[in-house]
Amino acid sequence: MNGQELEQRRGELSKAQQLVAQVRQPSFTEQVKLALGGDEGATGRFIRVMSSAFLANPDLAEKCEWGSILQASIKSAAMGLIPDGNEAAFVPFYDKKARVTKAQLVPMIGGYRKIAGEHGWTIQTRVVH
Repeated sequence: MNGQELEQRRGELSKAQQLVAQVRQPSFTEQVKLALGGDEGATGRFIRVMSSAFLANPDLAEKCEWGSILQASIKSAAMGLIPDGNEAAFVPFYDKKARVTKAQLVPMIGGYRKIAGEHGWTIQTRVVH
């Protein structure tokens, strides 16, 4: 889908769907690919999971500044964490200074375990009541 077709469809799509369409643009996909080290398979999986996260949580697209969402997405790719709610998640935070809601990447315990495992470490966790 080129830029003109995307502009024509924006009136028909929800904000979450518009964000997914923007994420699937070749220019953004190329940035994710570079952040992931050039792996085509990992890039496709990352884009699919990220798109699902946006559609599952439409508040991100509705309330958050899109630039912050895309920035958090690239940061997630650079860290090698999939934003699936297990390794990482996008969480809206209100920036009082700028008076806007921004998306922020929050690594989850699965992400910390993955990063530690890549460096030869192990993490033990326990549930505390």
